[in-house]
Amino acid sequence: MATTIDHVGSATAVFVGAPELLSQLNNSQLASDIDHVDLATLRTLTRQTLDGVSTLIISLYGEQPGIMRHQDAADLRESATQTLDLLTRIAALPAKPQIILLTTTGTPLDICVSAVRQGVQHFIDVEQTDWVSRVEKLLSQAPAGTQARVMQSPKAMLEAVGIMAISPAMQELMTQVYRGAQVSDATVLIHGESGTGKQLLAEAIHRLDPKRAKFNFIPVNCAAITGTLAESELFGHVKGAFSGATENRLGYFRSANRGTIFLDEISELPAHLQPKLLRVLQERRVLPVGADREEPIDVRVVAATNVSLQEKVARGEFRLDLYQRLNVVHLAVPPLRQRMEDIPILVEHFVKKYQHYCSAPIRDIDPRVFELLRRKLGNGNVRELENVVRQTLVFKAKGDRIELSDLPRYLFEGEDAQPQRELIPTDIADNLVSLIRTKRISLKQAVDTFEKVLINHAAKASPEMTKVQLAKVLGLPRRTLYYKMDLPEPKE
Repeated sequence: MATTIDHVGSATAVFVGAPELLSQLNNSQLASDIDHVDLATLRTLTRQTLDGVSTLIISLYGEQPGIMRHQDAADLRESATQTLDLLTRIAALPAKPQIILLTTTGTPLDICVSAVRQGVQHFIDVEQTDWVSRVEKLLSQAPAGTQARVMQSPKAMLEAVGIMAISPAMQELMTQVYRGAQVSDATVLIHGESGTGKQLLAEAIHRLDPKRAKFNFIPVNCAAITGTLAESELFGHVKGAFSGATENRLGYFRSANRGTIFLDEISELPAHLQPKLLRVLQERRVLPVGADREEPIDVRVVAATNVSLQEKVARGEFRLDLYQRLNVVHLAVPPLRQRMEDIPILVEHFVKKYQHYCSAPIRDIDPRVFELLRRKLGNGNVRELENVVRQTLVFKAKGDRIELSDLPRYLFEGEDAQPQRELIPTDIADNLVSLIRTKRISLKQAVDTFEKVLINHAAKASPEMTKVQLAKVLGLPRRTLYYKMDLPEPKE
């Protein structure tokens, strides 16, 4: 028979933590909605089930008093380890409540990452935020059923669409993404800097849309659809509509019918196409080039931009009525500098994604790698972080642990000390030195030879990359790459 928390009564949330935190909850409007149990009781309950509990509010540092004044790092880590062990038990239960983890400023990144792996959906810093209000908001959003919450938790949403994050900013964004996705006919405007993952969010909206997920997702780069055939690319054409139109063409919109079309860089949409797009949004009909009648269409439009459309409207460069039609659901993507706590989990995600670059599986990452990346990529973006991980794996010679010394050299500019590593395996270096000593080759020939071998090895290790992408990862001009690989340079 399932064990439940009998004394909870009508309450469906349970608090485990320090006395002073409990007193703050008891002084709030949440007092009647939350029951308090100690760690021992919760450990006993987690041996079987937590039926009837929708939310667990757990202090990372257990029940010890003075959580906000505690300075002993070793004691804090021991308390956190005990809590993580409890989270492991909860993660194994068939019915999993949402988990709110109360932390303090300076909580180590590796502990946060471990907590995410064990199912924590929300982190609240009790020193830096009005944490009671945040708990109240999260409880008001929790559905009545435990199983329903499992399917709709922010963490589950993130993993389902391939977005990795633990930061409050991204957790909030994903909640907005989920809610927006449920309204299948609402247009969405995503605003964010370059490299922040706007297309990934658009794909998330499509995959979370209950009406459209099983149909096509069509991405379109608006900056690339210029010239006389732009209208045909978007809306299609009929045979004979113009010179060269030898057959009917659906176009992007009709190809996305019943699904989602993603208009990236919408700010670059040519002016003559803006009223035509507006009409499609208003009437839900398209007129292929050369056709004499419109066709009905059922498509969701998700647009993205890295500039302010409001400013473009003010300058007369973008139609106000089109902007208003697009901006029904507005999503602002935080840059990496506003979600630095996501770097460890993003790195781990990219390591798994590009694991095939290495001869041996990566099993561990030096925590100092995360710290360096936080310092050096504070003004960068997720795409840049992905490139750093990919470049690291391409050139990693051996070992199953990513060390500081494996990272690209340019990340150490301005650092007091740079890690040393064996840049060229000893046997290769010895062979080259032997050839130079016997005057069979010059030093320059040895360097050129090794460089070509290294470049070709990198190309074979990453067959999915285009030559342009490979040149970028290697930090070489494209012409140099083709020359070193003895390939003819393609014509522009």
